Amino acid sequence: MGVLPELGLVRSDDLNDVLGSVDAEHVPYAGGTELVPAMGLGLRRPAAVVDLKRVEALKGITTDAKAGTVEIGAAVTHRRIAEHPGARRHLPVLAEAAGRVGNARVRATGTIGGNLCFAEPRSDLACVLTALRATAQVRSAGRGGRTLAIDDLVVGAFETSLADDEILVSVIVPFQPAGMSYWKLQSYERPTLGVAVVAAEDRWEITVGAAVERPVRAVLAAGDSVGLDAFADGLNIVTDLCGPAEYKRSVLRERLRAVLEEPSPVTESRVLASSPVDGTGAEPRASAGGPGTDAAARLQPTDRQAPPEASNSVVIAFKLNGRRVETLAPVRLTAAELLRDRFGLTGTKVSCGIQVCGACTVLVDGEPASSCCLLAVDLDGTEVVTVEGLAQRRELHPVQEAFTAANALQCGYCTPGFVMMTVALLAANPEPDRGEVREWLDGNLCRCTGYAPIETAVMLAAERTAETERPDPDAGRTAS
Repeated sequence: MGVLPELGLVRSDDLNDVLGSVDAEHVPYAGGTELVPAMGLGLRRPAAVVDLKRVEALKGITTDAKAGTVEIGAAVTHRRIAEHPGARRHLPVLAEAAGRVGNARVRATGTIGGNLCFAEPRSDLACVLTALRATAQVRSAGRGGRTLAIDDLVVGAFETSLADDEILVSVIVPFQPAGMSYWKLQSYERPTLGVAVVAAEDRWEITVGAAVERPVRAVLAAGDSVGLDAFADGLNIVTDLCGPAEYKRSVLRERLRAVLEEPSPVTESRVLASSPVDGTGAEPRASAGGPGTDAAARLQPTDRQAPPEASNSVVIAFKLNGRRVETLAPVRLTAAELLRDRFGLTGTKVSCGIQVCGACTVLVDGEPASSCCLLAVDLDGTEVVTVEGLAQRRELHPVQEAFTAANALQCGYCTPGFVMMTVALLAANPEPDRGEVREWLDGNLCRCTGYAPIETAVMLAAERTAETERPDPDAGRTAS
């Protein structure tokens, strides 16, 4: 990824301010997992980004039992959807799919709104949400709101029906029907074929995504094998680096027959194993839900005439490796550039520039983040830890000690990223099994291919951490 172009920032915690600022040159920005790499590659050249992350009205997940729906704010992250109790209970396939988007860093920062509005064809969520017949709540400052079906929002590859002054406020998803499943063929952290199926007694509802420019849904009579083949044959499946169209079509036919022509119809909601890249399907850990929102229903058109002006540089203050720092940061600067060039923390490496290798991983408020695709201004008000901040009083962190003991490094370029990802993993899951370790680290690349000792080091770090935190059985006893 190249140096970002000159860029302005509009920031407010007021949704009306945000709505009044968005236009063709001032684009919404939440996680940035798609937008920042696109800007770095020269594919997008906005004059400014309009920060959505501070708008609480966009960050809620609300369950409406009476309506049988879950409303998800546009700025809700994939990880939060995956872990939210309401989503896991009422939308288990969506929660599971969100838990497999990209890699752990993408899931921690990427949002449902950004995923849908960027309209990347190789998307899990667009396919699943289309199958669930979800609707998008869209607003603008002058014209108020409108409701769109997801397949009316995403109209083509990297193309939506949003006007320049509109933003996606939330997604309303009906409770998942019985008999739903989702399966994907995956390559390089993205699906190259996604299939969502609802198998009812009298009908089959099939939605295909990723292999086509936008999700395509069909409803067939149950048992209609001829219609099933005709549907698969009629799809305009694309040939790309992940495989030729006819290969994907043959895989699609095989998977549909396996699911729909089972002796007993599917009765459980599930995500079928992905291939060739497959996780373990481990249950994510539940976390408390955030503030609820009915923002789309409450918001009225506003007459606000003076939205905040864009700034090209912003004073940011944050805690860095335990020390409070303050600096003037150009908006175009990435967090990796700030940490390396401004603060001399060169343990944070820069490699891919599109958040697939993990060499630039740092912890932001305890969550792993790809600093190469995170704007420096996003660090404002956070607590950041880099690999240099792990050792205390000249003593290595237990994870660093474990990597040394297991000889889990060769050239060492990727090592800081693996170490930081391991620290984040053990904070979230102190006793991972090897499958969970592989799934968590599948977004980190070791070009020396030293993965076996890295896995051993993580397991050793987990064991040593557990030993240091285990209570002393003799503590509190007095000598007799």
